[in-house]
Amino acid sequence: MSKRQRCEQVEGTTFSMTAKPKLIYFPVFAKGPPAALALELSGIDWEGEFPENWSELKPHTPFLELPVLDIPGIGMIGQEVAILNYIGSLSPEMGGATPAEFLVSQQLLGHAEDIYQKLALAKRGLFDEEKAKSFWTNKDTAMHNKDFGVFAYLNTLEAMYTKCGVGEGKFSTLGKTVGECKLWSMLHCCVMIQPGCLEDFGGVKLFYDSFMSLEETKRLLETGGRFPGPFKQYFVS
Repeated sequence: MSKRQRCEQVEGTTFSMTAKPKLIYFPVFAKGPPAALALELSGIDWEGEFPENWSELKPHTPFLELPVLDIPGIGMIGQEVAILNYIGSLSPEMGGATPAEFLVSQQLLGHAEDIYQKLALAKRGLFDEEKAKSFWTNKDTAMHNKDFGVFAYLNTLEAMYTKCGVGEGKFSTLGKTVGECKLWSMLHCCVMIQPGCLEDFGGVKLFYDSFMSLEETKRLLETGGRFPGPFKQYFVS
């Protein structure tokens, strides 16, 4: 079965690819870019949209939040993880070429979401100044995981990179699974705040740089890709 056929057929349902899936998200670098990257790297023909009137659209979304993916023949689906795994189901290589790589992708997806949640707590002012600073400086990995800083997340990612043994800046054979799309996006959020935070983690840094060098990634950062414009930095120090 060709890649295009896989993209057109899911669980026995055939879609007309003349009607494009539409990813809707705000123009900020948070939960939209991972799905945008995954869609672009999958080869699916799609379009991106910033909501013109969020208060009007909100009641019609499944969970009153973005991102949502409007899929021909299915309708609007919400939740970033569901969107990413849907994309992975259309493109088996992006979901994980083998059961082992599927599990790697899913673990990276969850780990990257843990990083997102910590950044979101700081964004909402739920960290005091000392705890916010500690997130970037604390190297203690023996503490409860609720108190982990970025070092603990990067340290465990480095160990996983070594365990995967793929090399070349990849956690999977393809190097572009949905989990890697999510992970790169969260690493980029960290780098935008602390540019040197990856320097002590050779494998993670190589992954970040390799993914950054992809034409699809560069387009997303420079122009927004298929969105009307680029995404603005959301998380700040």
